[in-house]
Amino acid sequence: MPIDGPTRRRFGTWPSPLEVDILAQETLRFEDVLVDCITSEIFHVEIRPTESRNVLVCTRSHNDAVPRGYDCRSVVNGLGGRAAIVTNGTAFFTNGSDSRIYKKISEKLSPVTKDAPHLRFGDMQIHPKSNLLVSVVDDYTKGQRDISTTICAIDINSGRVQVIAQGYDFYAYPTFNADGTKLAFVRWSFPDMPWQLSQIVVADVILEGNEISISSDVVVAGEPKHRVAQQPQWLSNGSLAFIYDQSGWAQPWLWSPESGKSRPILLEHLSEDFIEPLWLLGESNFAFLTDSRMLCTSVKNGFSVLYVVDVSTGLPKALACPYVSIRRIRRVSNDSAVFIGCKVDEEDSIVQVTLMGSDLEPNYQTLASISSSELPLGRDLHALYTPPKNPLYEGFPQEKPPAIVFIHAGPHMYRSPGLWWHRLLYNSRGWAWIDVQYGGSTGFGREYMNRLDKQWGVLEVDDCVEAVRQIAGRGMIDLNRVAVRGASGSAYSVLQSLCSYPEFYAAGASHFGFSDLKQFQESAPKFLKYYTSGLVGGLPNEIPEVYRARSPLFHADKFRKPVLIVHGKLDKIIPVEQIEQMVENIKKFGGTVEFLLFEEEGHGCRKAENLKEEFSRELQFFEAIVLGLSSFSKA
Repeated sequence: MPIDGPTRRRFGTWPSPLEVDILAQETLRFEDVLVDCITSEIFHVEIRPTESRNVLVCTRSHNDAVPRGYDCRSVVNGLGGRAAIVTNGTAFFTNGSDSRIYKKISEKLSPVTKDAPHLRFGDMQIHPKSNLLVSVVDDYTKGQRDISTTICAIDINSGRVQVIAQGYDFYAYPTFNADGTKLAFVRWSFPDMPWQLSQIVVADVILEGNEISISSDVVVAGEPKHRVAQQPQWLSNGSLAFIYDQSGWAQPWLWSPESGKSRPILLEHLSEDFIEPLWLLGESNFAFLTDSRMLCTSVKNGFSVLYVVDVSTGLPKALACPYVSIRRIRRVSNDSAVFIGCKVDEEDSIVQVTLMGSDLEPNYQTLASISSSELPLGRDLHALYTPPKNPLYEGFPQEKPPAIVFIHAGPHMYRSPGLWWHRLLYNSRGWAWIDVQYGGSTGFGREYMNRLDKQWGVLEVDDCVEAVRQIAGRGMIDLNRVAVRGASGSAYSVLQSLCSYPEFYAAGASHFGFSDLKQFQESAPKFLKYYTSGLVGGLPNEIPEVYRARSPLFHADKFRKPVLIVHGKLDKIIPVEQIEQMVENIKKFGGTVEFLLFEEEGHGCRKAENLKEEFSRELQFFEAIVLGLSSFSKA
């Protein structure tokens, strides 16, 4: 650093040590962490863009448990999650390239299921007393628009697949009790999404040789027109723990098979959500270390809080914890658990926490890591503001920094304050970054989440503008140099923002989004079939005028500011033809659009070289348009 302090340069023009290469690094993030319930060995699943696959890894040895050529990835619901389990040294995983289940014992790897491309597996568990495992299964026999989802039992030796639970549109969390006599699972049906209504069911398991069936199913929680119940976990004493939002805030509950009754675990209600939206299978916000001690995490104002709870008294103790984002908690022993944690200055890590002594003080050990290294608004609206930061540079005294507004995907999700390289890529160059937790974001209670009902394409757009205005009003950003960006579902919100507020943002970037709500609703994966109708207020044939009014495809004449549109030609969720039409419509009305199409990518980039190009083009685009650093002509 120079002796006389930082060099003064315009905000947004600072040379940065962070290049786009780091956003396409070998291990981009961790998807899951799992524990062998017999040996307590810890594994995790990491996404490797340079290999275009997900890899099951032995966490402590850092050795790959799945060789090259295999992709540990589930595509159940189109989004997947929980693609592997490990028990007594044997790993079972779903392979993304051929949709089969494989098992690996020592160095021997072999398929479990037969070659049946129409079946998709995920969210598996082994039956403790037989050679059977259960799995959520999507059956595409009748095509993309008529997918049957069930819970199936699979014979590990023969590969035979047998349906044991059906009749609902979706299933998740099939979970056996300790002796395999009962099966708990989650189910829900259209038009609800799992964070709107879902049930936990317990059924008796009947095992006859290699045949298994269930009977006498009982709804534990989440009765029709009642709340959300998820994440069932059996205790060794036969009780079932789960998360239930009967109060409007998702809290831990306990069900007794003897009495058939449930009760809250916490002595007093906390205005915090102990669950996150079930976009990916296998989410876990708690783990019972013993039958009387639970480790759990909540989301409070967008930040994770870690608690240890005495189940007998219902008293929670908040643990000192440096991780602002915690997910996928799994039990390791009577005094320890493992989770994926993220700090504000460190990206995802696989972390083991051990409770020490009678005071249960936490000791955190990082087992694997990726990197080395509430804003009060005028109304009940939440946002995270990250200012420009670079130890070698500072802005000129009277200059205010440009800003990137990030609209998070979901939309029922929230943006973690943990370290994110994309955010840092801009911060280190002199840009401010604003994560708007707009109405509909999770972690702020059901009422806040429900604000988005029937309002998608309106409320989140207005909330982002309001957040920017208030932040600018405090002198923290330059209101004339603000760009908006988003990916997947939020990429739609970017296009809608540029339509609804044509003069507000200086530029926008839409990554792998859609522009026609009706076409998206009709072509979306089964998991999302009725999601759009709840967000918009009805089906396309019921309110066609609303779908058209909120579809940027039909309002390209309103685009006044340049937009970068990124898409994958192989995207099965959002057909490339829709995006190509959006680009042509903008050009037709004289708008400025740059179109980046990846020939071999689908819904998002998975290859490192494409990630690098994607991030580079966006950075160059914003520097040219927002900062005027280089000339830019219409594509």
